[in-house]
Order: sequence, then C-alpha cells, then structure tokens
Amino acid sequence: MDTLACFEDEIVQTLPVKSLEIDCASSASTDGTSGPSTPVSVPDTAVCDVCMDDVDCTNLVARLCRDDCPARLCPTCIAGFLDVRARDAIFGVLTKLPCPVCVTPMNTVRFQLQLDPLFVDASPSAPDETLIESEVEARESGSDAAASWIAAKQAAKASILESLAMYDRKLAGACTMKCPSCHSDHSQLPASSSDPLELPAALELHLPALLDVHRRFCQHEASVTELVAFVDATFSGEDTTDVKQKLLQSTADKERQGALFLRLVQQNPFIQTLCCSVDVCFACQTAGHHHGSECVAGALGRVHDIVACPSCALPLVKGDGCDSVNCFCGAAFNWPKAVLDAKMRQLTTRHKASISALVVAVRRYQMRARFRKHCGKAGWPGSTRR
Repeated sequence: MDTLACFEDEIVQTLPVKSLEIDCASSASTDGTSGPSTPVSVPDTAVCDVCMDDVDCTNLVARLCRDDCPARLCPTCIAGFLDVRARDAIFGVLTKLPCPVCVTPMNTVRFQLQLDPLFVDASPSAPDETLIESEVEARESGSDAAASWIAAKQAAKASILESLAMYDRKLAGACTMKCPSCHSDHSQLPASSSDPLELPAALELHLPALLDVHRRFCQHEASVTELVAFVDATFSGEDTTDVKQKLLQSTADKERQGALFLRLVQQNPFIQTLCCSVDVCFACQTAGHHHGSECVAGALGRVHDIVACPSCALPLVKGDGCDSVNCFCGAAFNWPKAVLDAKMRQLTTRHKASISALVVAVRRYQMRARFRKHCGKAGWPGSTRR
C-alpha cells in the first residue's frame, strides 16, 4: 500500500544538511586577477538584512520561505519580527506568517526548522557537544563581550518561543468552540498524526497527484479550494471523507490546518467535539445536528448580508468603500459576487432548479432577439416575425 506522509515530515527528510550555511565570502578576486591556488582565510561573518550588523554566519537565519530566499537575519531581529507579528495577529483569524524579506507566506514548520541553530541550549551547565562551534569559542574566551552575546542569544530564543506559542494560540481560536457538555472552550483541530493513509488498489494511482497538491497547499502555492476540489473530483463516498480527515491530520502548520478545517466545516458543519464527542453544529455554535433546518448563521447572513471569507471563513460585514474586499487573512474577493454566491448556497434544491430554468429561458429569449435583430439588418424575409 502506498501511504500519505505528512508534508512537514518530508521537509525534515529532504532539507539538505548544509541548507543553513550562508555564503559569507566569495573566492573570486575583485581586481580581475585569478585568485591564489592555496586556501585563504576569510571573515566568517555576514550582514543582517534588518539591523545591518556583522553577525557570525552560524547565528544568521537564512532561506526562510524557500531554498532561494535571500533573507539573512540575526537572532535579535528574528525575535523582534516574530514579536510584532504575534502581537498584531487577531485572535480567531488565520493570519499568515510572511517572510520578513520576500513578504510571501511561509510554512511555519519550515520556518522553525530554519530556526533550529538558535535553539541550541546556551545554559552554563550544557555540555559543549550541544553547542555550535562559535558559542564554544565564546564561552572559552571568558570575555564580557562573549557573555553579553550569549545572554542576548538566550533572550532572543525565549522571545521567539513565546511569540510562536502566542501565534499558534491565536490561530487555534479560529477553530475553537464551547463544548455543550463540559462547557469549556476547545480547539477542534485534531492533533497531528503520522499514521499512513491506505488507499484501495483502485485509488492508488491518484496518490502522487494528491501528495503534490497537498505539498503545494502547505507551501502556499495552492489554495484550500484547489485542494478540496481535487479530493472531491478524485474520490467519492467514504473515501472522500477519509482522505480529507487524513489530510487535516497530516498538516502540521496551524494556519494551513485551520484553513483546511474551516473549508471542510463549510461543506459539512456537523461535527463532534474532540473533548466529549458531542454532536454540534460548528457553523451556528450550537448543540446537535439540525438536519433539515437552516443554520442560525445562514439566517443572519441572508438578512444582514454577512459573508464568510472564501479563504478563512471569517464572517464579514461590509461598510463603506469599493467592492474589492481584503480579509484579515489576506484573501481578496469581490463583495457583490460573494453576497450573491452566499445567497445562492442558501437556496433549497427546488428553488435552485426553478431559478436555473428561468435563467435558461431568459438566455433563449435573448438569443432569439439577437437573431431577429441580425436578420432585420440583413434584410432577410420574415425578420419581423414574432
């Protein structure tokens, strides 16, 4: 059986060992002459893109959003960047974490992997084998500058971990609801799982394409709409539900996992709470599965033109301004079209069939009117016939 592995686990396995190394100096000569044949000593430092300070290459974080990302930041600037992003994030909104240089969304799992060199234990009791070479040299020197540098790195590490935890808590708020059994607020995002997804033999041929679209989704190269549409078009019945749940569990990036979860509950808001396994409707945040009756959220939207963001499902109300709307999560869409789509989704099957028949009749009338008008201009006989 082929299996579906977590995309973030794939990053860990495929990330080159030297992916964190930075080209601090070039061996090419600047005076037009060929360089010496023997190795030369070059300073092992580089410039931080934010503070412009010279920093030891072993303490610079590089390649944040992709392999060719030009970003190079020191621990202090990384800590400051994350602190601002975490504090500015709105609780309950799926805010993407952008690259500080490329300003493109980052996969947070890859980002934390790139931060691993900063998470080295710098406590005085730590054995030397857990330290990077530059930190060992700084300890052995015993200078005030070395002590200050180690203290700054420890402070940056603590700030980074605190900011990442705050960021994850705010993201989880988008998928949180109060359980009607224990009356506590719990996130409905499942824990990440490494259990493989086994597909029937007839469906195994779709696994490579599924892995590819999931990878692109985790890298912010494919939208959640594209991912769900692929699953719906490729699989059917219980296979579709199983694949979607496995994809949800296989997505370790909290923002990506939350986006997929909210899209799935848009299709089917009836779930069970993870804490007490109680039936609830996530859309209207009430107990029970009210099959056959409209959600409270849908009724309010029909009256007040409340539209859910097509990306993160955040309920939005438009005030003044143009029809081009940007959600907090960064998604952009046309407001009148979104309102019309929301109202069309609220129609019953009978209403949709009637409207479709009316649209077909109107289109036929328009085509006949255009044909008669064309015949009249051409002077064809019978062109005035009704």
